[in-house]
Amino acid sequence: MSIGESVLLPLPTENSKLTLAWRGPYEVVERVGQVDYRIKVTPDKTKTYHSNMLNKYHQRNEQRIENDKESENISELEVSNDGDRMEQVAAIA
Repeated sequence: MSIGESVLLPLPTENSKLTLAWRGPYEVVERVGQVDYRIKVTPDKTKTYHSNMLNKYHQRNEQRIENDKESENISELEVSNDGDRMEQVAAIA
């Protein structure tokens, strides 16, 4: 981990304090010692977590369709029958 990276934290769910779910992303603010990191939880609050409680956050790269002409080439779902077998095929042109 390095300062400025985004991480996920295991935090309690709304239904149960004992059930944890990965939440975030949160920003790494400072390294404390060799295995602890200070994480910015809210704009005015930071907490210290051990490195085994952190999971690196990876941003998803999404492709967006720029114009309507490209969206016309994409068929939602094509279904073909081969005798007894049925296949679902998604086509992107």
